[in-house]
Amino acid sequence: MPHITNPISLHSRLVKSIMALTLLIIITLSMSIINIVDEQGNKTIASETHAWANILAQNSSQFLKSDNDNSQSALSSELKKLISTPLINRIHIYRLNEDGSIEYFSSYNKNLNFPAVSDKIAQIPQLSTIQFEENHLELIVKITQGQHVLGYLYIQSSLVEKQHFIKKLIYIMLSFLLFALILAFNVSQWLFNKTDQPIVKLIEDIGQISQSKNYTLELAVQPLSLIHISEP
Repeated sequence: MPHITNPISLHSRLVKSIMALTLLIIITLSMSIINIVDEQGNKTIASETHAWANILAQNSSQFLKSDNDNSQSALSSELKKLISTPLINRIHIYRLNEDGSIEYFSSYNKNLNFPAVSDKIAQIPQLSTIQFEENHLELIVKITQGQHVLGYLYIQSSLVEKQHFIKKLIYIMLSFLLFALILAFNVSQWLFNKTDQPIVKLIEDIGQISQSKNYTLELAVQPLSLIHISEP
């Protein structure tokens, strides 16, 4: 007895195929967009961090040269006045002494949620280029006057705002994915009703004729739109 394709199987295959294709396209597109946003965000924050580091280093040089005993607290106050962005979490200023030793000089912390951390003097060579951590990036630049190195500035910038934006973007993508899957399901239903159902009816009629051995039965008339007739 010839095998007759189950209409439910045809419908299930069509729905699964369309929804799987939709899922693949949306996930691939979403991952690409998120990666682009993440990379561009890192580049923007790194660029702003470099710019702020250079500005603050330039403004710190006069305090490192000063013999005033109050220069450390004066620099701390100056940093608070200069820093106008929530991007910066922490600033450390280190002074290079004449004997080549490096010592902590002054600092800035965004607020009480960012308490003081240990100095980064031992990491100066490593942090001469930007290093990305989970929630922040770090950089150390030289504080100079002409060709003379007066000290170093450590800067820590936040990645939290970028991460929050990406989380929101992920939620938007998930919502869009759900909408796309619902739409794909409805489209697959429409396609099944327009194309597969007449074919399924034809298969069922053939199966009925084969099982009953009654070859006098007539097949149901199918719409002409289902048949492509080419003129000779």
